[in-house]
Amino acid sequence: MSFDENQSLTNDESKIHHISQQRKFYTTVNSFVIKDHRIAITQWKCIYIWDLNNINSNYAIKVLKGHSKEVTRVIISGDKLISSSEDNTIRIWDFNEQSDNYGKCLNILKGQKSLIRCLVVSGDKLISGSDDKTIKIWDLNTGDCLKTLQGHTSSVNSVIVSNNNGILKLISSGWDSTIRIWDLNTSENQYSCIDMIQVNVRSIECLAIYGDKLISGNWDGTIRIWNLSQRNENGYNCIAVLKENNSPINCLAISGNKLISGGYDNMIRIWDLDNYDCLHTLRGHTYYISSIVIKNDKIISGSNDNSIIVWNTQRERLEKESTEYEEFKKLIC
Repeated sequence: MSFDENQSLTNDESKIHHISQQRKFYTTVNSFVIKDHRIAITQWKCIYIWDLNNINSNYAIKVLKGHSKEVTRVIISGDKLISSSEDNTIRIWDFNEQSDNYGKCLNILKGQKSLIRCLVVSGDKLISGSDDKTIKIWDLNTGDCLKTLQGHTSSVNSVIVSNNNGILKLISSGWDSTIRIWDLNTSENQYSCIDMIQVNVRSIECLAIYGDKLISGNWDGTIRIWNLSQRNENGYNCIAVLKENNSPINCLAISGNKLISGGYDNMIRIWDLDNYDCLHTLRGHTYYISSIVIKNDKIISGSNDNSIIVWNTQRERLEKESTEYEEFKKLIC
């Protein structure tokens, strides 16, 4: 079966197959990214690149090797693939298919003193968060470290960038139960921590932005939503708390006015961001959800059950809980 971005992936239109593709891999999927017809997937110390139009192939297009420990995250910026690892380094790879250096490591960024959990790109800057409690700002072109941000008192789990009418803010969260907001604008306060939200949870695992709303996925199983345009002397106003169970929320993604969450209960939930109702629960993974990507309105999820699932949600009817799926053959990568 090919991966058609413009049509449903379900062969039999008389059935509701919410899981329209599932692919098993050799080891856990910590992170993956999609560009055009390619998907780059973390597999232990390596990154495997597969052709989505030939997903049944026994062979990856390329295997990127260089990290000495498990790869924790991959992101894409233009023609560059960026990876972080438990070896405390970031590698920048050529992801241009037309380049003679396609698949080669262009630069290695060193400086974090512990494993790197999260990455985000803002313009020509790369931002990383680490278990060494710091956030580093890197020049994406030269690989130079421009600034080290200190403030978190434990591991940094998530970094995202908010752009509100040209005002750039870096938002980070971690195991110290705080969300910190940093100034990314060129000013005397550049890179300084300008605000903090203290959350009464063990850890804040992931973050997302929806307009002027900040969304956090938390260790206690809650999803909390703050209005960043409403701040008083007591801090920002938490306008909603979403919860289905006590399992930690590990990843968040936004698609239109829908919030997609994945957690340690092995399930994916779709929430309405207008009324905060839980619309659907998607079942199929057998271990916790590690990453979610939205591609042409399709939800694609990776899990520590060694699989990636493409969910078909473009249906007139969608059951409250789905369990049907088509499983692809298991590959030893």
